[in-house]
Amino acid sequence: MFCSQGPSDRFRVVAYCESGLASWNEYGTFGSTAFDDSDAQCRGLVGTPHVAGHRVDWL
Repeated sequence: MFCSQGPSDRFRVVAYCESGLASWNEYGTFGSTAFDDSDAQCRGLVGTPHVAGHRVDWL
């Protein structure tokens, strides 16, 4: 995710992950507003997880 502006100069994306009956959050890398991306990936031990949504945490 790329954020060109926001309430602070640092952020990270949080992915809502699901696989079967399980759900969890994966926290992304830290990014600088207007300069860096934040990347979060859903990884699971069983099955193929998918991204069910996301949010941005401002730091």
